[in-house]
Amino acid sequence: QCLFNDFCLSVQVWDTAGTERFQSLGTMLYRQTDCCLLVYDVSTSKSFHGVELWRKEFLIQANIADADADNFPFVVIGNKTDLEDRQVSHKFAKEWCNSNHLVYYETSAKDSASVEAAFQVAVAEALKRRKDLGVNDQPNQIQLSSEEMKRDQKAKCAC
Repeated sequence: QCLFNDFCLSVQVWDTAGTERFQSLGTMLYRQTDCCLLVYDVSTSKSFHGVELWRKEFLIQANIADADADNFPFVVIGNKTDLEDRQVSHKFAKEWCNSNHLVYYETSAKDSASVEAAFQVAVAEALKRRKDLGVNDQPNQIQLSSEEMKRDQKAKCAC
């Protein structure tokens, strides 16, 4: 659970760690998803190149049409910024994400740098998507004013 704009939200995070053994679970895991975080290691360019493959795989498994692909919220996270031997520059990753309509964030899980902020951005993107799709997360409520209640009572009265 996380607190976002004074609301307590239940958030599920599925970490597949980029392993192929989770691909068979893709359809089950990815459908009904409101946002996808794609995390790569900034010290390994191979890791960054996998982001596009995982993005495409997610879109297929989640059954998101090509026309909607640019509207689905992805947050790409460059992790391990605490390491000195960086192979993927911030500028390169940011420009690539911008050209692909993806949100970009950098973190260090080791130092806890910007991790919470990255998740806050992901939650904001997920909530925006739900709003854009017209999903109502509020419980069904009926508000009756005292005038409506009096009118309803009179209608039922036999006098």
